[in-house]
Parts: sequence; structure tokens; C-alpha cells
Amino acid sequence: MTPKLTELEISSIGKRQGTSKGNFWIECATGHGLVAFWGKSGNMANIERIEAMTPPFKATCGCIPSNWAQHKLWIPETSAIKIA
Repeated sequence: MTPKLTELEISSIGKRQGTSKGNFWIECATGHGLVAFWGKSGNMANIERIEAMTPPFKATCGCIPSNWAQHKLWIPETSAIKIA
């Protein structure tokens, strides 16, 4: 699925979490609901960029509807993020 460019107003940032396969994500509360920024070993730039911010702030990025009940959207590690 192709990510859809979406503006997110991020109100809180959760702690970095990881899978047994070495993938990582952080959850953020937004006006769209809970979203997950995804990362992989060797490509953590988006997670690191979000973690460096202090909410509230706006970010525009490519989002994909989530297949997981806890997230409305997820942002792949390949999605460019523009912080406003």
C-alpha cells in the first residue's frame, strides 16, 4: 500500500519498543488517534527524529492505515517526515 501524505499533530511520544526480529517502533498520540513510527536496524532516522522533539508539534509524513487494533496509522521507516 502506498503511504498517504498526512499532517499529524503529535501531543505525546511513547517509549521505543522492539520486536524479536530487530524492528522498532514508537507510538505517538495524535489528532488522528494513536500512530506508530516504524524503524529497522540500520534505518532509525524517523524514530530518532521524533524522539528528539518536544510535543506538541506537527509532522507531515506518509501514513498507512494500520492492521493492528492499537494503531490508527503507521509510518514506515522509508517515509520522509517534515516537522513544522
